[in-house]
Amino acid sequence: MKRQTSRAHELQKFTQSSDCGRVAETSRSVAVTGGSSESAYERALALLSHELAAQGLVELIVWRCGGAGLCSLDRASGGAAERDICDASTLGRPEGAAIATRQTQVLGGAVIAPIAFETRILGALSAHFSSEPRAAAAVTHIEASAERLATLLEVSRLAQCNATASRDREVVVAALQAMAGGTELHAICDAVRRHLGRTIDFDCLVVARTVSESQELEAFYLYESGVPREVSIRMPLGSDGPGPTVAATGQSLLFRHTSDWQRFGASQVDKDLPPSDLPASAIFAPLRAGAATLGIVSIQAERPGAFGYREHALLEPIAEGLALAIARSNLQHANEDARIERGVMVDVARALAQDIHPARVFEEVCRQTRLLVDSPDIYIALTHDDAPLRMVHHFCDAAAVPLEAEDVPSPRMLDVARKGKPLICNTRAEMSAAGVPSELRTDLNSVAIVPLRAGYAILGVLHCGSPREHAYPASRADLLIAVGEQAGIAVTNARMFEAAADHSNRDPLTNLLNHRAVMVGLQRLLAERTPGVAVVLLDVEAFRLFNTTFGHHVGDEALRLVARCIRGSAGEEDLVSRYGGDEFLIVLPEGGAASASAFLDRLRAQLVTSPLDSPSGVPIPISCCAGIAAAPADGTTRETLVAAADERLQAERNGSHARISYASGRAHPTLSDAQEGLLVAILRKDLYTRAHIHFVGETALDFAEALGLDAEMTRALFLGSLLHDVGKICIPDTIISKPSSLAPAERKIMQRHTMLGYELVRGVDGMDIASLAVLHHHERVDGRGYPYGLAAEAIPSIARMVTIIDAFSAMVLDRPYHKAIADDAAKTELRRCSGRQFDAGYVPIFCRLLDA
Repeated sequence: MKRQTSRAHELQKFTQSSDCGRVAETSRSVAVTGGSSESAYERALALLSHELAAQGLVELIVWRCGGAGLCSLDRASGGAAERDICDASTLGRPEGAAIATRQTQVLGGAVIAPIAFETRILGALSAHFSSEPRAAAAVTHIEASAERLATLLEVSRLAQCNATASRDREVVVAALQAMAGGTELHAICDAVRRHLGRTIDFDCLVVARTVSESQELEAFYLYESGVPREVSIRMPLGSDGPGPTVAATGQSLLFRHTSDWQRFGASQVDKDLPPSDLPASAIFAPLRAGAATLGIVSIQAERPGAFGYREHALLEPIAEGLALAIARSNLQHANEDARIERGVMVDVARALAQDIHPARVFEEVCRQTRLLVDSPDIYIALTHDDAPLRMVHHFCDAAAVPLEAEDVPSPRMLDVARKGKPLICNTRAEMSAAGVPSELRTDLNSVAIVPLRAGYAILGVLHCGSPREHAYPASRADLLIAVGEQAGIAVTNARMFEAAADHSNRDPLTNLLNHRAVMVGLQRLLAERTPGVAVVLLDVEAFRLFNTTFGHHVGDEALRLVARCIRGSAGEEDLVSRYGGDEFLIVLPEGGAASASAFLDRLRAQLVTSPLDSPSGVPIPISCCAGIAAAPADGTTRETLVAAADERLQAERNGSHARISYASGRAHPTLSDAQEGLLVAILRKDLYTRAHIHFVGETALDFAEALGLDAEMTRALFLGSLLHDVGKICIPDTIISKPSSLAPAERKIMQRHTMLGYELVRGVDGMDIASLAVLHHHERVDGRGYPYGLAAEAIPSIARMVTIIDAFSAMVLDRPYHKAIADDAAKTELRRCSGRQFDAGYVPIFCRLLDA
C-alpha cells in the first residue's frame, strides 16, 4: 500500500520515536451549594462550615493528600463547599506538620487536624477562626469532624475505584467479545478503539504486526485526529525504536512524560521536530499469542501523565485478543489448505462467542476440534479453587458421555495447566520420553495437550489422542493451540455469564440472595415436599437510627455486618437472603422450628460479639427481632409461611418496644416514635439503666414544678433527663457493667458517651433544648467537667438541672460498682459540692423538693 499523507510518514518515525506532542496541565473548580447531586462528603463539609460559622469560622479547607507534599483543596464557608482541583503543596506549612506528625496543630486562630482512616493519612482539615480563643474552643469539634470526613473520603474513594474497575471489566469483556468472532483486522481494531475509548482518553492508536519473512514490523491500523484508517508502514525489527524493542523483547513500555523517551537516545528523536513536539504519554504493549510476539499495539496522548498502571493493565488483555486476531489473519494468508482450516477456526470462534452455557460451550469446543484433528476421545479439564485441575467434559465418538471415576487429569495435563506450554507427541516413543501416561486410553499413539488460555490466565487444558502416529503435525498443532485460546475466551465468557446470573439473584449490598431468589428457592423446597421446612424473618432493631444519625453508609455497613453474622450462623444448605430494607429471610430446608430456634441462638450470640464500628470509633451493639414459621403447621405455601413469620416478628417487635410505665399515675409528656426508639435502646442496655430512667423521669417532673418551668422547658427537662445517657448504647457492655473502677483507657471511652449521645439526638425533632443536656450533663460549674470543660453560666441551664438529677439518682440507686446511700446523705453531698460541681442556685431548690 502506498503511503497516504505526510502524517503517515511521521507515523514511521513515531513507532521508533513518537511525535504525539503534549498539552499543558489544567485546573478547574466546582461549587457545591446544597444541590441534590452533592456527595455525602461535600454535604458534611458544607454542614460543618455552617455549624462553625457561629463560632467565628473564617474559612474551612480540606487538604486532600496527593503524595510528595501535593494536595488538592476543598474549601467551605457559610454552608457551601468548593472544590479546587489545582494542586497545592503543604511542604513547609502547618498542614504538612499535621499530616507528618498525625497530631492536631493549633496556631493562632487556626486549627489543623489530620484526616486519617485507619493507618493511612488522607489529608488535613484546616479551620481558620476570627480569634485564638474561638479556635481553641473548637479543637475537639474539628478533630471529631476530621474523623467523620476521613470515613466519607474513604467511602468515596472505594466507590470510585469500584466503579472504575467495573467499567474496565465491561470494556475488556466487550472488546474481547468483539474480537472473538471477527476476522477482518481493520474492523477488529476499530471495535477495540471504540471500546477502549469508553474508559481511556487517548489521542492516537496504532496497531502493528510482525512480518517474519522480511523481519519487519508493519503498522497497518492508525487512529488519529478522530479518524481511523488503514496504513502500511514498515520498519526493521532490529531497529532501536520503542515499537521494534517491544516486538523483540515482548515487554511493554510505559511513557509518562517526554523525558521518559530519552532512554532511547537522541537518535530516536526526529531531528526536524522541536522538543515541544515530542510525545508526552504512550503505552506500547506486545501482541502475544502463546510464546510468540505477533506485533504491538500503542496508545498515545498529548497530555503528560495521561497513562499509568491501570491503563497498562487494561490494555494487556485487549492486546492478547488482538494477538489472536492477528494469528487468525496470518493463518488465513498461508495457503489454500490453511484457509480451509481457517474457515473451521472462524466457525469455532463464532459458535463459542454465541453460546454462554458451559456444557454447550464444552461440547462445541470438542465438536469443532473433531473437525480439525483425528481424536476419538477429547477431554476438557478446568482449574478450580479447590483443585489444580478437574475433569469437566468427555467427548467420545461425536457425543458427550458421562465422566467415569477413572477420568482424572494426568500428570502431564497438570504440567500443561501449570506452565501454559502445549505438549505434542506424535509417536509412542515421544509419549514415553515425555512421561505421558496411557490410562485415559491404552491404544493412543499420538497425544496433544494444549492450554485453554484467556490472556495471561490458564483456565484449563484440552486433551486429544489418536491411535495414529503423527496425527498432529505442526500445522494442526498450531490450530489446536488456537482452539485452546478461543476456548479459553469462551470458558471465560461462560463463567462470566454464570457469575452474572448469580449476581442477578444477589442483593448488591450484602451479596445475599435477593427477595425473588429466596422466594423461588422456598417455592422449590415446598414443591419437593421437603419435610421440616422452616423460615426465619428478622429485622435490625432501631435501624433507622443508623441512617439518620451516622449516615446511610453506616446503615449499609450495619446491614453488611448482620449479613456476615447470618451467613456464619446458617448451614450450607440454608437459603439466606435480604428480604427488603432491614429485613432478612432465612429458609432452613429441614429441622423445623427447633432448627430455626437453634439458628437464632447462634445468630444472636454472634451479634453480641460483633458490634458495629461507628464513625467515631466506638462500637455500636446490634440486635434483631425475629419471627419463626414452619411447614406444615404454619402453612404449606410460601406466602402463608412468610406471613406467619411476619406476624410473629411484629409481635416480638411490639413486645420489645413496650413503653415505660410510671407508678405515680400522673400525666407524662408523650414521646415521638424517634424519641421512643432511643428510649427503648437505652432500656435494653442493662437493668440499672431501666431503674435509673424510671427515677429521673419522675424526679425531673417534680423539679420542673418546683422551679416553675413553663410547659416547653418542663418537656425539655423530662426528655433531657430520660435520654441524657443515650450515648451509653454505643459503649461496650464490659465497661457499662464493670463492677470495679474503670481503668484510665476505659474511663476515656466512657466519657465519649456524651458526644455520641448528642450525635444520636441532635437531629431528632423536639430535642433542640434537651440535646444540650445530653451533651453537657457532665460539665461542672468549676470548669473541671467534660467534654468541653465549660464553667458557670457557660453551661446551658437545662444541663445544670439534669446534672443534679443524674447525680442524685446515681447516689440513691444501686449501681454495678456502687451501693445506694440514704437520701439525707445524698442531699448532704449535693450541698457539699454546691458551687463546685453543681449550680449553687439550683441545689437548695432541689433539696427543698426532697424535704417536702
